[in-house]
Amino acid sequence: MYRVFLFAGFLALALIAADGVRSVASADESSARDLLALAREAEDRGDNRAAVDFYKRAHEAAPVESAPLIRWGRLAARLGAVDQAATLLGAALDAEPGNAAASEALADVMVELDLPAEALALYDAVLEADPSNLAAKDGRLFALALLADPTQAALPATVAEVHPEPTRATLDALARSPITPVALTEALAIEGTARPATASR
Repeated sequence: MYRVFLFAGFLALALIAADGVRSVASADESSARDLLALAREAEDRGDNRAAVDFYKRAHEAAPVESAPLIRWGRLAARLGAVDQAATLLGAALDAEPGNAAASEALADVMVELDLPAEALALYDAVLEADPSNLAAKDGRLFALALLADPTQAALPATVAEVHPEPTRATLDALARSPITPVALTEALAIEGTARPATASR
């Protein structure tokens, strides 16, 4: 009988401990969400230093979540800290493999680091999951232009087949690249209607 009561006591303690762990985890997730909201507010008002601090604290509160790392990485990239951005976004992908937002952001950073082959692989992964992603299509074309390899099997016959409205950054890269006469002609023909670049590359 004593053993029964002892086992019941241990079981009750275990359940209490499990509830405590769940409560802490829930509080951490809620804290991370609140910190992310504060970080976005700080970014909106131009207080990047505060935003970085909030993203860091959000990551510490929920280290297995990818969102704080992705947003922190994007901010680092915008501020020109591309090496740090690559580290943060790589960590986000480690936390959540296949995350499209992390992959696309890291691909943009790879372009900034003059690593178009790595960027191309990431853009391809994004497009495999979502073939309609226009930003990834545009980035992929830009990476191909930087590679300047007209023998690429996936190279489109025309710019319009990949992106009907390429960014000016893409057009500039094509103008400097011997990608193909047809693609270059198409790009220059629609240059006047190209939309402004959504992100610096």
